[in-house]
Order: sequence, then structure tokens, then C-alpha cells
Amino acid sequence: MDLAPPSPTIMYILATGSLVMFTYGFYIRVRVYGVSGFINQLKYFSRNYTRFLRDVLLQGRVLSDPYIGISHLLIMYGFLILLFGKVVLGFPFLFNLNLPLVLIFKDSYFRYSSLIMDISGFLFIVGVCLALIRRVVIKPWKLETGLEDIIALVALLYLGLSGLLTESFKLVFSPYSSIWSPIGSILSSPLATIPTNIAVALHTLFWWSHILAACIIVAAIPYSKLWHILAVPGNVAIQSDKPLGSLITPFLLSELLSNPEAMEKVRFGIGNVWDLDWPRRFMVDSCTNCGRCDEVCPAVASRRALKPRMIIQKLKKQLISGEAEALIGSVISEDEVWSCTTCGKCMITCPAWIGHVDFIVDLRRWLVGNSRLDKKKSDLLSNLAHSSNSLGMSQWDRQELAAKLNVKTIQESSNIEYLLWIGCLASYDSRAIKITESLINILKSANISFAVLGAEETCCGDPARRLGEESRFQEIALNNIELFKKYGVKKVLTLCPHCYNTLKNEYPKLGLLNIEVYHYSELIENLISHGAIKLSNPVNTVAVLHDPCYLARYNNIYSQPRAILKQIPGLKIREAKNRKRKTFCCGGGGANYWYEVPEEKRISVVRLEELTSLNVERVITECPFCLAMLEDAARIKGIDEKISICDLTELISKSLSGV
Repeated sequence: MDLAPPSPTIMYILATGSLVMFTYGFYIRVRVYGVSGFINQLKYFSRNYTRFLRDVLLQGRVLSDPYIGISHLLIMYGFLILLFGKVVLGFPFLFNLNLPLVLIFKDSYFRYSSLIMDISGFLFIVGVCLALIRRVVIKPWKLETGLEDIIALVALLYLGLSGLLTESFKLVFSPYSSIWSPIGSILSSPLATIPTNIAVALHTLFWWSHILAACIIVAAIPYSKLWHILAVPGNVAIQSDKPLGSLITPFLLSELLSNPEAMEKVRFGIGNVWDLDWPRRFMVDSCTNCGRCDEVCPAVASRRALKPRMIIQKLKKQLISGEAEALIGSVISEDEVWSCTTCGKCMITCPAWIGHVDFIVDLRRWLVGNSRLDKKKSDLLSNLAHSSNSLGMSQWDRQELAAKLNVKTIQESSNIEYLLWIGCLASYDSRAIKITESLINILKSANISFAVLGAEETCCGDPARRLGEESRFQEIALNNIELFKKYGVKKVLTLCPHCYNTLKNEYPKLGLLNIEVYHYSELIENLISHGAIKLSNPVNTVAVLHDPCYLARYNNIYSQPRAILKQIPGLKIREAKNRKRKTFCCGGGGANYWYEVPEEKRISVVRLEELTSLNVERVITECPFCLAMLEDAARIKGIDEKISICDLTELISKSLSGV
């Protein structure tokens, strides 16, 4: 028995209505950005195609959680294949069109398309069921589930089931094609017992309800959470190519100084969502509310006020509603803004590639611009302004340190290979100075040609920028760039990851060109591999390496320190769960070292507990701030005499041959 094909006229009406609703919704959704903005941003796609392939087409970041990753992959490709099948593959059958594929493959066209559609439909149903189980049964804490989420998944489930049942009823009357619809054929066996007239009626019911469900789902995309089907790929495609460790530069101070009239157009931070430029409005609208950022956020782990997901969701709500209410105070609290350590883990986790840190720092810029700072934050900026360092110490102390360590300044010897940029903490803090001593000892043993700036070295500006004082940061940076030019610096060696990231990723935007920037771990690993230094003295201990966020996550430096540690005799290394690019913050980044926010447990304590759970005797760091934060955590927990916390340079210095 052959089932009569559906009415093309009614199909046209439903499809047209669905597309009209979709188009209108699309227009309403994007008018807050303007299509021209999207087109202008497409210039970045040629640089983003590998990212698009990995994280959109292959779902790289989503698959970091295998359960939801597989579920989402099945839903995405199941939906796309079914949509393609209905729109392209179904046309020849429905309208008797002789498309090229039909003419080439003839009967095989329908057989293979039937097989693909059958399997894809089943996998689509499996994916939707997995997603429903996760939201209704598993209920992970990071995930907010509302009625809209359930309705969307139920609609998708019905779309898949109605399509499968339609095919199964069709096979009841056309058993010869069952081998090309294996899933449908399994269901068709029990359905064959249904009386013919009822079976025909059910086939018709499921056919039309399937088409109606498809049309409703397509029409609903711009009005619902299904919008992420378009928004996430779009956001990934138009991402700028700025380094992960670099913040958005809202203005160039050098240009403002040469054109004071332009100052009137400068916005200091974001007071409401309408202060955002086009790409970041679109970025906000691409947030899927999945909660992955909250899951990895150190502020959330320590029970601070911040949830990065909620920052973006609050911005999105204001964007969609069209409100212009001031964000700080009424929508977002100051504690939320100051709780961020700018560690960046949210950004490398987000499947939609949202730049949470840039939004938070822009909110800080608004607070700074409106003088909403407490004493500790104000003191930090005052130290930078009056003492040229974050600790408010005398610049001459840097000169005295150079003399104490018997290191030449660049003023005395400009013909050097490396300028050693010590940084503020390692220049003034008595504990951090030991790191400086160890590094200098290593450099001298390898006969490296280097010098320091002495009293002329200032802060790199990282604390000012992360705190939100953009003008002060750029002023510091421009002065340092001129200093590098003055002494003809070609290579800079840094001790602090924050200095490294700032000089390498943020100064070039301000005019630092043709200068190579290295962290000491990069140089030392290279020296060891070329035999310039040898590590032969055993260090018999069990240790774990704590990767600094600004080194491992922002700059992909994590293999070098591990290569170094492998060369130290007697040293046994254990790896933490949160390591390398997925390392966990010490709590000192984002200028948090200089102020405090309400929290149940210090971030440094959360991190130290993870590290010490490995039953190690020593924790190794590569950052003076990480060292200070973790030592402080050890004192809080009362284990400072049981666990040793040291810098990598100190361990290398102990193992160095001839020392």
C-alpha cells in the first residue's frame, strides 16, 4: 500500500510562515548590533577558521565534559542532518524534482539518504534524552534549568520521535525498503499489528505534527535559547586576534595627548550595556547560561560574591530588554566586580568564547572613573603614582639591591644580551628577593650577559590595568617603552609572570616593537637542553608544581618548567588535577594581592589544599605572588613548618653543578 504524499501547498504555507517568523525575530534580535557590525568583524574569520573548526564544528570545548559533549554533538549534527535531509534530500521525493544527485545515483540516492536519516534521527533522540536526563535527574549545581529549557528539549525530542514514527508507519506499508531504515524497521514490527485504517491515520498525524514541530522550532530560534545555534558560531567566527593575556584597549593615551579634543569621546569603562561596542554586545547575546565558567572560577570556589556567568547574564538581560539602567549598584554589586582575580580560566572554558575578564575590568574602569575605590585600592594607585612601584618603596632600593647582588646596571654596561626585569615584589619583599638571588646565581653560572635597570626600573603597570586605572597603566607603559628605546634593549628576561604577560602581550599595542620577552623558565630550559648549565646535585623530595595563571594559561608556558624538573636528580614530581592551562589561581591576580573581598575561604587556601592532598613535601612556584599567597595560606592552615614552598629558581640553584 502506497501512502499519499503530503500536500505541497500546505507545506509551502507552513514553511513560509516559519521563515517569516524567523526572519522577523532575527531582525529584532540583531537590530541592537546592526548587521554591518557583523560584516565588519568577519575580517577576523580568516584567522579564526581553525578555532571555528575545533570548537564549533568539532565541539572541542564542549567535549571537555564527555557527557554533555557527546549529548550536544549528537543533537547538533542530528539536527543539522535532519534539517538538510528535509530541505534538500526530501525535495525530489516530495515534488518529483530531478536534482543532480537523483540523476547520478538514481535509486541508490533514496536508499542511502534513508539510511543516513534513520540513523541520524535515532542518534538525535539519544542526544536529547541525555540532555533531558542531565537537567531533570542529574541536575549539576552549575546548571540553571527553567521551563524554557525543558520545553525546548521536549520539542526537540518530539521532533525526533515523530520523524522516527512517521518512517516506521511508512515501513509497515513498504516493507521492501526496511533494510535501509534499520531503526524504523525495528519499530515497524509491533506497529504492523495496528489496524490499517488506524495506522494510516497515525502516519498522517505524526507526519503533519513532525512538519509542524520543525516549523515551530525554526521560527522560535530567534526568540528562545535556541538562538545560540546561530550566536555561538557567529561569536567564535568574529573573535578578534588579540592575545588571551591582553585586555581590550579602550583608548590610546598617546593619541589623546596629541589630540585633547578626542578626550571628550572617551568612555571610562561601561556604565550600562549600551557602552559596549558591537562585537561585545553580540558576545553577551551568545552566552548560553551553561555555567561552565562558574564551575572553574576560583571566586566561586571560595564563595565570593562573583559568578562570572551572572555578570554576562545580567548584561544580556539589559541588552535584550533595552534598559539603560546603571549597572553598578542596581544590577551588579561592587563586590562581584572586585572578586575577580582575572585568572582567565572562565575564558578558556567557555564554549561560546566569551571574554568575561574584559567585561569585569571594564566595570572596574567605570568604578575608578567615578572614584569608587576603598583605601587599599587608592593606596595602590597612589604608590604607583608617587613611588613608581606597587609597594610604595624608594626607587633607590632597587639600585642598592643591584649593588648587593653584584649585578651591573644597564647604565654601566649597555652592551648586554638581556635586560633582567626584576619586578616590584622581587625587588622589595625580603622573601621574594631570594628568588632574585637564585635567578642571578643561575644566570652568572651560565655566563649570560645581562644587566638591570636599577633605580630606573618601575612597575610594569599590570596592577593598575587590572584594577581598572587604564590611564595610569598606559602612562607607565609609555615611559617604560621610551626607556627600552633609550638603552637599545632587544631582549627582556622577566622573573614575574605578570610582568612577562604585560610586556609581551600588552605593550606592543602601545608601541613596544621588535623586543623579545622571555620568562626565566624559557631561558633556563634552553640553557639546560644545550648543556650551558648542568643540574647534578640531588634534591631528594616529593613535590608538586603550581602553574601560575599568567604563565601557563595566558602564555602556554608549562612544558618548560616540567622539562627542567625532570633534570633534577632525586626529585619526584606529582601532578595536581588543576594543572598546565587548567591550573587553579593562587588568588593574587587582578590586583587582588593588594586588597580583600568577602569570602568564606581564601582562594590561596583552596589551592593549597588541592596541592597538599597529593602528600607532597614541597610546592614549587614560578611567580613571587604565587609564592607569597601560598606561603600565607600555609600559615593560615598551620602547616607552614610541614610543607616547604619555594620558587623553581631556588630548586635549580640547589641542584646546580659546582654550587
